Amino acid sequence: MKKKDNSEYSQALSFLYAFLESISNALDVERNDLDGILEVNLDKNSYDILIFDNVPGGAGHIKRLMSKEAIMKCLRGALKKVSQNCCDEDTSCYNCLRNYYNQTKHSYLKRGLAKEIINKIIETIEIGVNE
Repeated sequence: MKKKDNSEYSQALSFLYAFLESISNALDVERNDLDGILEVNLDKNSYDILIFDNVPGGAGHIKRLMSKEAIMKCLRGALKKVSQNCCDEDTSCYNCLRNYYNQTKHSYLKRGLAKEIINKIIETIEIGVNE
């Protein structure tokens, strides 16, 4: 994701939390057993997203995302999560992106930004499949 301004950070962070929630649901894994971080990629002026098992020694949950089918299932689940009419798209709530553990970032989490980037990612993957 391109790093440009605060809205780009909000979009990357909102995507991260939507995707983590969806991975948890799709893989039937406790949400606290997964986590992720954003890293600034200065070479590409963007954010890299790193998702990892949040248990000592790792449980191997993230390895289950090695197939395109698993990624697409999680992306579609994330899209469904942020497409519900639970709050204004310029914010977020505990039904879509917010949780106790990300409370310091609540002001950055925006449901509409997550929905926008998830749609773009899905479209890009689907176009790539058809070529």
